[in-house]
Amino acid sequence: MTTPYESIFSCWRFFLATKENNKQIFEVIDYWTAQGGAAKDLIEATDGFHPSQLANALGAMFTWDHMLSVHPDWFGPENPNNALIDELFGDQGGH
Repeated sequence: MTTPYESIFSCWRFFLATKENNKQIFEVIDYWTAQGGAAKDLIEATDGFHPSQLANALGAMFTWDHMLSVHPDWFGPENPNNALIDELFGDQGGH
């Protein structure tokens, strides 16, 4: 049985399918559902047509991976002091 929420998602996916520049959302959907997640988790529950925080985080992950693989020159060389920084400050949880 399809819920109304899933029906909305189907319409959203159909709309995006017509946009050549929105391929990334399909990568995110496929990735999340392959991990066992529900596609509806990727839609903001309060308004139905905006991506959720989860979708934004996964989209950022795919964007970063794409940029590193296609345009690594945009970021320049790795900081040669990374090992020293890790030694001095350790893992601060991303802060």
